[in-house]
Amino acid sequence: MTAIILDGHLQSALAAVRSLGQKGIKVVCGAPRKTAMSLFSRYCGETFVYTPPGQNKEKFILDLLDILKKLKEKAIIFSFSDETFLSVSEKREKIESYAELILSSKESVDTAFNKEKTLCLAKENSIPIPETHFVLSTEELENLAPELSYPVIIKPRQSYVWQEGKGKLASTVYISSPEQLKEEFKNLSAKMGEPPLVQQLIQGEEFGIFALLEHGRPLALFAHRRIRSISPLGGASCLRESIKMSQEMKEYSLRLLKALQW
Repeated sequence: MTAIILDGHLQSALAAVRSLGQKGIKVVCGAPRKTAMSLFSRYCGETFVYTPPGQNKEKFILDLLDILKKLKEKAIIFSFSDETFLSVSEKREKIESYAELILSSKESVDTAFNKEKTLCLAKENSIPIPETHFVLSTEELENLAPELSYPVIIKPRQSYVWQEGKGKLASTVYISSPEQLKEEFKNLSAKMGEPPLVQQLIQGEEFGIFALLEHGRPLALFAHRRIRSISPLGGASCLRESIKMSQEMKEYSLRLLKALQW
């Protein structure tokens, strides 16, 4: 078996390189730059540099295909960022002849990477969600802003999008007043090409579930409690601890994944 590891500049990719390499699995690691940390791991059998999908998605796929065609067996591709995962998912028909893709259907991926669709799906399946406003215009926002209890958050419907062939990334913004809400709503709408979600800010501990499924059947589940985030305001975590999964966490997670047909 050969594993193709993308996003070799990320620490998560390096962890995968080490884990697979220590188990004797051949690892071929790619990254958008030649100085990426994973490319220097002793567990990397081969390395390659690809065009960042955010700069040129089509060229990224061609770079990936060049590597895949040189291998003597089908490889399994592992992505560690939205831009590579979404690019591989979108262009899966070009890749499937040369690699094994661990992917759900395009429809499931589209729903999972769209917060509005995911939240609506959760609500339809009786899974609790924060109070969320799917605002579509500045007129709607003008009426909503005075009624909210601050602080609130706004977040893009999709964290990663392509506009005119270029990738754009955005994250959650914390809002403390109606005036700031109007300004940041305008900025995020312009950047991502669609209005963001306005959502209740939930205070307290954060927990996460990781799941591996095969056609909807759970093979492995893992739960963690967040100890520290990269930013003190939240977002991606940098330190977690494993915990015993509660029945409620398990039930809600599997219900959503089943609804997604993951």
